[in-house]
Order: sequence, then C-alpha cells, then structure tokens
Amino acid sequence: LMNIITDNIAPSSGCVLLDGKDIRELGRAYRARLGYMPQQQSFYPGFSVEQFLFYIASLRDMDKKKASERIDWVLELLSLSDVRKKTVRSLSGGMKQRLLLAQAVIADPDILILDEPTVGLDPNQIIEIRELIKSLSKKHTILLSSHIMQEVSAVCDKIIIINEGHLI
Repeated sequence: LMNIITDNIAPSSGCVLLDGKDIRELGRAYRARLGYMPQQQSFYPGFSVEQFLFYIASLRDMDKKKASERIDWVLELLSLSDVRKKTVRSLSGGMKQRLLLAQAVIADPDILILDEPTVGLDPNQIIEIRELIKSLSKKHTILLSSHIMQEVSAVCDKIIIINEGHLI
C-alpha cells in the first residue's frame, strides 16, 4: 500500500486520488508534495550524512543555498548535527532511522508517509520521534504505518486498520 500511495508501483486495480485527481496523472507535481520514510534503510554507505542529504535535496530540485539551509534545519531537528560529517555506514541503527526521517522532511512536503518510523530506536529515541511526529502533524498530513498499537495511539488522531486489503 505504501508503495502504491508513493507511486513507486502501480496498483493492480483502482487508483489513488489527491484532491480528486489521479496521482499517476499528477506525476512529478504529486511526488513533490510527498515525503516518504521507507521501512527499509537504503543508503549510500560511503556518503557522509551531509552528502546524503545534499543528494536528496538535489533530487528535490533545491538550489545549493536552500539545500544548505534545510540541511542545517533538519540536522538540528533530528539531533544529527554532531554526525553530519560521519559516513552513513558508521551510524547506529537509530541514527540511520533519524536520517531516513530527515530525508523525508527536508523539502517540507505537505504529506509525510512514514513506514515503521521508530524501528530500531531505543526507548528514549522512540519518545522523541513520537513527539516530533505529533508536532509535524500540525502542519503536515501524516500517514503512518506501524504494527505497534501503543505507537499508533500515542501519535495518531485517526486510525484505520487494513486487513488483507480491506478496511475493517
């Protein structure tokens, strides 16, 4: 479902609508409104944290000045400033999760899609990220996927449960 909503794969039937328009027809304009934090950590391990975020910013068509400002902001937001020059391969699992969230919010998208955002975090980091998600929800529409009901109830205003493709 996350891959269909993010337009990474085509649905086998039906379509996803945003403001009444098919996202596949909206194309790049739709994807520009999204921030996606996948569950799987896919990085270039030799990149520094900063290089990775500059790469993501370039994919978002940010000029270097704006990218630099947004990177400073997102590193501070996610408590990653002190590791900005470290390689991604040297980061702990929790730091990598924070970096995934950083790349999702760097362009200040309208819609954030977060797939298992607290996997691999220690209990204190989980609390911090939950609070961050709640604060982001004031300005962004957030779709969160989690199998941890405590997490869902801690951060979500509305909850839907899907079982075998059906809303229950």
